[in-house]
Amino acid sequence: MNEVFYTVQVGDCDRKFREGTTYLDIAKEYQHEYEHDIVLVFVDGRLQELFKTLKKDCKLEFVTTADSLGYKAYRRSMSLMLVKAVYDVAEHKNIDKVRIHYSVSKGYYCTIEGNIELTQEFLDKVERRMRTMVEKNLPIQKKSVHTDDAIAMFGEHGMHDKERLFHYRRVSRVNIYSMNEFEDYYYGYMVPSAGYLKYFKLYLYDEGFVIQMPVMNGYEATANIRAGESDYWKTIPVIAMTANVFQEDESRAAECGMSDYVTKPIDMNVIYSVLEKWLRGQKG
Repeated sequence: MNEVFYTVQVGDCDRKFREGTTYLDIAKEYQHEYEHDIVLVFVDGRLQELFKTLKKDCKLEFVTTADSLGYKAYRRSMSLMLVKAVYDVAEHKNIDKVRIHYSVSKGYYCTIEGNIELTQEFLDKVERRMRTMVEKNLPIQKKSVHTDDAIAMFGEHGMHDKERLFHYRRVSRVNIYSMNEFEDYYYGYMVPSAGYLKYFKLYLYDEGFVIQMPVMNGYEATANIRAGESDYWKTIPVIAMTANVFQEDESRAAECGMSDYVTKPIDMNVIYSVLEKWLRGQKG
């Protein structure tokens, strides 16, 4: 039986790949061209996870952790690994619920309900467990299951809040992500494996804790703003305020779409002048 090859276009380059090749394997061929990790891909304009396989001639556009969609996938995947690590360290029988409440400046604020004492020592054990998963590069797998099976699974794992939630879902099937034996429901795509999730730190905060993760720098954030579909995102003023004073820094700010550039130390007269110019919509 003859092997089937398809043409894959990436940028201006066309290459042949065997039918059934994963987008992850294709991404590895191009990773050296990207500063940040490739974590998702657009296939003919449709967003896909990297475990999917090549089935036809297509155009690929890679998504990295510097892109908004890739950054969200990174944080979502980190949440899955965090919850698994908490259950691994404390054991299922001692955990009633792990809540990821809201975003803070560099991560998520989380709480744990159950028969445990939340201390920095406990968090250090969780963090070490997470780093072990990263070192082993545990795959993040996805499967589609019937809603009734998902309800039974969450009941078996003691995740009764999700068990109750799925009783009210009207869809017949749901996507479940897993790392080894640990399974959970998440809405949205994930990175391929734990090896992508290298950068994090856990520390106590208020009655819970924070998982700190990388943040986009100003250049990356501006590029994502400018990539918005509506004209609003392409014209909204974005002003750099930085200690970088070299010409190449100002040029980089302009290239990523920043409207203006103000250097430190701060001169309030300059700030007022720049704000006035852009708030009035004047570019002269």
